[in-house]
Amino acid sequence: MGRFLELDDTSRLDLNQLVKMLPGRQGWNIVKWLPRGSYVRAILSSWPVLQQYGINTPVRVAHFIGQGLVETSWLTATEENLKYSAEQLKKTFSVYRNNPQLAEQHHKQPEKIANTAYGGRLGNNQPGDGWRYRGRGFFQVTGKDNYRRFGEISGLPLVEDPDILSRDLKASVEVAAAYWDHMDLSWPADQGQSRAVSRGVNRGDPTHSSPAYHEDERLLWTEKVLELLGAAEQVIDGSGRDLSLGMAGSDVRKLQEDLLFLGHGEVGAADGVFGRKTRLAVISFQDEAGLEMTGITDEETLTAIEAALEDHSKPPADQQATASRIRFRPFEQGA
Repeated sequence: MGRFLELDDTSRLDLNQLVKMLPGRQGWNIVKWLPRGSYVRAILSSWPVLQQYGINTPVRVAHFIGQGLVETSWLTATEENLKYSAEQLKKTFSVYRNNPQLAEQHHKQPEKIANTAYGGRLGNNQPGDGWRYRGRGFFQVTGKDNYRRFGEISGLPLVEDPDILSRDLKASVEVAAAYWDHMDLSWPADQGQSRAVSRGVNRGDPTHSSPAYHEDERLLWTEKVLELLGAAEQVIDGSGRDLSLGMAGSDVRKLQEDLLFLGHGEVGAADGVFGRKTRLAVISFQDEAGLEMTGITDEETLTAIEAALEDHSKPPADQQATASRIRFRPFEQGA
């Protein structure tokens, strides 16, 4: 069994290198360390299936795998971990937030939690359906309606045997691909709209107003896979396009570096992912520059940043006398 997922004549994904980057134990052993090794095998053997569902370019594959990494807790979970504490329950599910006493009663009891959190919705209309159709697989499919829908698309008897998704990880990758295709996530992936992809996977709606669970992590790991594929430049070319929440690529990284240079430390690290911290830094700069505080880096904002960089590269007036002894130069983006 090889370690490379072949994508086209010029791109391939080194899964061994990817797994070494994941949180937790470094590296992987296809036999001794499950389920991570099983997921790797499943992904390696799924290229024909991914192509079938339109996940057929390096950019689309990067978004698909980036989402799956977070959904599976870095390829270590085959099903949803529902062993929540009472405090976690109140933070995660509205039914427990509205009934704190029930959260205390269900503290770290997964089956009761699933039946309470998922019962009576998502097509779960029978006692025990919440637990029976809890999240499983590469995209953590949840709810009887989704098990039925994607079972029909993939030809798998998921309603009758939902454990297929945790038992057969290649099948779980196929169901995730069917979900991707059904939600038409190739289009936002092609546009570099990582936020929309994240919400399509986690919220069931790419246009959902609420962030996906661990949205920043989803953006970060999509970017990391893109970098491994050498495909980051294909996501955003920066020509006439605003930079905004959910985007990723070299232009975002340059923006972050510029904001850091200008003293807007809210941006955090220059990781190439336009997350909430980057948006706050953009708003901070826009406020300082007297611009409309949209959090979107449009042409006007970029022009103001360039002007600020030029100003910052010049010595203060009281230092002109010593300028001949000090080298001042414009900030070199991307250096």
